Amino acid sequence: MILIDSRVGSNHLVEPLRRRLHCDIELAHLESADVAFEGFGPALAAKDGGNMLRIGIELKVLGDMLGSMRSERFAGSQLVRMSEDYDISILIIQGHWQPGESGQLLTLTRNGWKVMDLSKGSSVSNCFQYAELFKHVLSLSLINGLIVLRSSTELETVWQIADTYTWFQKPWEDHQSTDAIKLQSEVTFGKISLLRKMAAEIPSIGWVRSAAVEKAFLSVSHMTNASEQTWMTIEGIGPTLARKIWIALHEEK
Repeated sequence: MILIDSRVGSNHLVEPLRRRLHCDIELAHLESADVAFEGFGPALAAKDGGNMLRIGIELKVLGDMLGSMRSERFAGSQLVRMSEDYDISILIIQGHWQPGESGQLLTLTRNGWKVMDLSKGSSVSNCFQYAELFKHVLSLSLINGLIVLRSSTELETVWQIADTYTWFQKPWEDHQSTDAIKLQSEVTFGKISLLRKMAAEIPSIGWVRSAAVEKAFLSVSHMTNASEQTWMTIEGIGPTLARKIWIALHEEK
């Protein structure tokens, strides 16, 4: 189920999302975020210690994003509440923008690219530098752990919400498209151990869970000769999974 904030500004998403997703979509009063739903995560990742995560998505058009930057409304209030309400917080900023020759923030209008100005007729200019927005978003991502997505149109925003929802409906260990062993693309600060490489290839473990397996065993031999009870001492591995792992390591081919 997807919950859409019932206040003005979010409820227009209900019908477009219903056309793209086969799930219940309801209007509700959300204390934070415009869209909320549950999805799979790694074991013990959720605030309650389970593997079902609460995901909150906040939507902002470019002008609203810039206004909240100057007033510190988003970082100082909304983001704090989202971090309390959700395990994963996502911000989608909708609009067209780019830097000008002198570093001004330009936005696309019907008459072409224009300097972004929120003064609205006031004699006091309220223009922005491209770096101001870029660095603010970078800080939100790196310091506050917020996932920030950039959308060009309302249609793209709807697709991003729908695709985010379907991504989280897939069990965490089944996401293997960026597996570091298969793609050789993970950034590491040291050589990947043989033990972890082998652990990641064991069915139902995968790359993420292989980190806990690497910490639990002294060597490849220690791992392959471990009992089911030993496997069960590893975070995220219960009796059923331990049995599957033991069979995978000891069955004859």
